[in-house]
Amino acid sequence: MKQAIKIGLIGGVVEILLSLIGMVEAFSQRDIIANVISMGHTLLVMVALFMGYLAAKRTPTAGPMKVLFNGFISGVLVGGMLALLVITGSLINLRKVFINASPLL
Repeated sequence: MKQAIKIGLIGGVVEILLSLIGMVEAFSQRDIIANVISMGHTLLVMVALFMGYLAAKRTPTAGPMKVLFNGFISGVLVGGMLALLVITGSLINLRKVFINASPLL
């Protein structure tokens, strides 16, 4: 479980970094499937899925439920950290420090 938490926190930091440097907003201009999913959203989903896979892969062989649980915990932490960015952005003006932290983000 320690490994899943560590991987989830690293994935959350990666997603926050991708969001604050403007990659998600820049890639959101290009649709992968028209009016369904953009390249920016796909980037965020790919990070979360990869971190869940990594956490599941590094789980010692203790059964399939433990592997799924560790992948789930990792994914929840990645999404939770991104949610904290959204909440923090609504309370504090992040645009003073991070130019790409626009209300659109």
